[in-house]
Amino acid sequence: MVEKIKTALSKLIEIFPSNLNNSNMRIYYGAIIGFVFLSLLFIGGWLFNWRVEGKADLPILISFITLYLGPCALAFISTMAKKTVDVDNDGISDDDEAMK
Repeated sequence: MVEKIKTALSKLIEIFPSNLNNSNMRIYYGAIIGFVFLSLLFIGGWLFNWRVEGKADLPILISFITLYLGPCALAFISTMAKKTVDVDNDGISDDDEAMK
């Protein structure tokens, strides 16, 4: 199990750009990783609660889905999608370069 986790982490590290020397790109990727981590933590807790209690807490799941399909979450996702695009590979997102 530990070897599978190590393999998955090494593949995940290969996906990230090699030139994260700009602090803005680190912040953007950190926010995305935090968002995904909290989402997985919530889903894991919900599944654990389902396993312990023997029944699914559907109102909590519906509120989670409603929150993640709400305007704030979608605005976050679309902003982070724009901020992580770096076509010229200089470590500064193209959206930040356009603001200069």
